[in-house]
Amino acid sequence: MNVFSNEDYVLLAEDIIHDSFYANNSISGKIQAERRCAELIVRKVLCLSESKKITLGSKDISKKISNLPHHSFLEKALDGLRIYADPCSHTDRPIPPSNEDYEKSTECLLDLFSYLPIRYFDKYEFGKNGPVMRAFSLLPPIIRFKTLDYLFSLDNKNVFIIDRLVLVILKTKGSEKAIEWIDYHKNELMLLNISENLYTKFAQLVGAENSKRIIDELPKNMYELCKEKIELLRSEFDGKKSMYSTFEEAFPYYINNGHLEESSEENREFNDMMEFLYLGRKANNTDKLEDPFVIIKMIGV
Repeated sequence: MNVFSNEDYVLLAEDIIHDSFYANNSISGKIQAERRCAELIVRKVLCLSESKKITLGSKDISKKISNLPHHSFLEKALDGLRIYADPCSHTDRPIPPSNEDYEKSTECLLDLFSYLPIRYFDKYEFGKNGPVMRAFSLLPPIIRFKTLDYLFSLDNKNVFIIDRLVLVILKTKGSEKAIEWIDYHKNELMLLNISENLYTKFAQLVGAENSKRIIDELPKNMYELCKEKIELLRSEFDGKKSMYSTFEEAFPYYINNGHLEESSEENREFNDMMEFLYLGRKANNTDKLEDPFVIIKMIGV
């Protein structure tokens, strides 16, 4: 029976993540480790146990991937990573890979990691589960951006996707880029009217204490809402380092706040996904650990 268990791969994940990101090894060695990480991700998404041997690019695995939801996103990331990983396994390229090759390989790997929440939110609509939304914020901003950017391409009317996407652009690229994104999508956003009922749902995510203020300050549409929010938060993020920008920096926040009560299959699957995404990671910045949910509730990040 094909069953993938996170527990079975704890030690291997530690080894792969160490060689990919922590070890003082060659760039070629790092890229080869990232290929192994890609294989582990594929094993996870296909739910293949350790008894099943897999080879990326094989007809059998390619066929299985082609049956997955949003398989083109996954296939594009795998094809991109193989461009940099394949030469590292052979001797027909006399020049070793560069730092730029490693950065591009890592970018493809981040896409592969992002496929997991993309697939999850394909099954469970983004924005309907408050605890999931808050715990999702404990992923590194780059993973959230890649996930939300893709989800927006599928559904440009989901106000929760738009709200979180604008905020993560603010956090990763600054207010000017966030405003640029809002203005580029102005026509779409102005068509999304904001109702009191919708704001009540927003209030459930950001905390009851903010409910009255939110409802009293209703903008007319998502364009106005996004612009107001960026103006409000501009000083909080422009030129300042986020609490966490990498898996390593986010890890202690995830450990302290990221596990949901498994009161539903939706929550159980979310916990399983998050556990996998953090396999093998080491924590940074544990000396000044703050409660991220204080900020999440205050600004709805």
